[in-house]
Amino acid sequence: MVPSAWREGRWAIRSMLWINKDVEAEQVLIESLDLTAAVIRLPERLIFMASVYVEHGDAQALRDTCNHLRKAITKGGDDVSLDRQGEADLIINFMNEFTLTSLLKRGTKTWQGRGQGGDYKSTIDLILASENLIDSIVKCAIHGTEHSSDHRAIETVFDVPRPDMNHRE
Repeated sequence: MVPSAWREGRWAIRSMLWINKDVEAEQVLIESLDLTAAVIRLPERLIFMASVYVEHGDAQALRDTCNHLRKAITKGGDDVSLDRQGEADLIINFMNEFTLTSLLKRGTKTWQGRGQGGDYKSTIDLILASENLIDSIVKCAIHGTEHSSDHRAIETVFDVPRPDMNHRE
């Protein structure tokens, strides 16, 4: 899945979700080129997931992103659980508001770039989950395949019951 908002012409896709084809998923429409969200339907629960890109140093984009996500989560109803000093406050407050936990191991570098001072690495990509998914996590780490991007792909695997695909109603 790629963002549900589109722009004319070609542009770099900075957000996407890869979902196993055997899992029932419905894309959540969000009016942003940098957000991809979906609701995953499992036998006993629904899971809201989102892939998010926020331009470095763009405080307004971060506020807009949090507002888009807040709106998408609250529209979901009862089925969805809710290095730069001070810049993360909005994200932390958002995580607290919806009881979300970061799944990446502390210190995992998800971005690398070059600047005047040399090479830089940072953990600027987050994988967040509601507390009812924490016990189901199998893996959340940098994907082993390099995709020629300054951001590393992150592989997240949960051990959750899947619907029986042979006995669909």
